[in-house]
Amino acid sequence: MRKDELIKKMAEEKKAIPILFYPASQIIDTKVIDLVTNPFIQAKAMKAINDNFDVGAIIGIMDLSVEAEAFGANIKFLENEVPSVSDKLLLNIDDVKNLTIPELEKNRASLFIKACRKASFLIKDKPLIAGCIGPFSLASRLLGLTEAIYNCYDEPKLLHCLLEKISSFLINYILAFKKAGAFGILMAEPTASLLSPLFCSEFSSDYVKKICNEVKSNDFIFIYHNCGNILPLLDSIIEINADIYHFGEENKLAQILQLFPSNKLVLGNISSYHQFLKGTNKSIYEATKTLQQECLPYKNFILSSSCDIPALTPLSNIEAFFKAIND
Repeated sequence: MRKDELIKKMAEEKKAIPILFYPASQIIDTKVIDLVTNPFIQAKAMKAINDNFDVGAIIGIMDLSVEAEAFGANIKFLENEVPSVSDKLLLNIDDVKNLTIPELEKNRASLFIKACRKASFLIKDKPLIAGCIGPFSLASRLLGLTEAIYNCYDEPKLLHCLLEKISSFLINYILAFKKAGAFGILMAEPTASLLSPLFCSEFSSDYVKKICNEVKSNDFIFIYHNCGNILPLLDSIIEINADIYHFGEENKLAQILQLFPSNKLVLGNISSYHQFLKGTNKSIYEATKTLQQECLPYKNFILSSSCDIPALTPLSNIEAFFKAIND
């Protein structure tokens, strides 16, 4: 199916697209550590989502440590939590200059590509969407968050040098997912929400747009995800010209939709933590119905979670989310 046909179908059917990858671990009886290290278990989890939930697309793993690990960062692994970067990799300008663009075959990213290839054979009736981190969010993991933001002011040339290398890697990584059978990519760029509108354009959106233009095609969707407050950055983010946008709970979605181009699908934003993980069946049911009512006037709205849903989320809360949609 062509991309424009699929997007039209998604808009008409309005099937929810929550990010269910980690809770699928409960269905297949495994741990997060296995999901992030074993491509066959990863593919099995994606198939479990397709088999158990009426979703509009299958969004794969969101592990925002894997790209930093590819560049050489140390990663902290726990049994049932998403991995995280344990310390910054780049300490000075020489570190940035000497940084090489990783080969995909020699790190955990290759396992994620293999999982996508396997899942593409198992899932034939839904689009499979892979996941990756955005350029500024990756830079903040390699430099440290505070240093990355300071470098917007103090060392912009250093930051641009790093972002160019990161962008080259991400283009290669996304194209590998495309070759492996993914129908699209969801790029998570949450750290950009901490920047001013000017810096967001210069150090995030301009690079995301460059990557987007390199990878999207008539048969490949680019989804931009940001779970921070994006209202002050809306003009910059719209300029990316992604196919679909996915926003988190920091935003009043009806307000965003009022300002957003009507030809762009907007997904969100039932709280992954406060509702899916910590809420009750009743609270998530009511939150879902309320969001549906608020966004009813907008044909380009599709329900989703605010971000990736935690692994230990009660499955009954997920069922309550879908029950609210069906009711």
